[in-house]
Amino acid sequence: MNKTFPLSDLRKGERAVIHMLKTDDSTAARLRGIGFSEGTEVFCAGSGLFKDPAAYRVKGALIALRYRDARGVLCRKGENPT
Repeated sequence: MNKTFPLSDLRKGERAVIHMLKTDDSTAARLRGIGFSEGTEVFCAGSGLFKDPAAYRVKGALIALRYRDARGVLCRKGENPT
């Protein structure tokens, strides 16, 4: 089984699959509402200075996330999205 890592560790050009959201309930609800849900593939399109914010492609949309929010999105590599 692959180890989980925070989305904030994903580098430009890398892909992963969201495993779980480890944030408070309101942040988790907001993230799910914009496409960051379990089993979804995510692609890092780039980031700003010090990785804040970073741009991620999720479900066809390009979304910028703050570093502190991306830290709470746990991912795995090498899994197929469901």
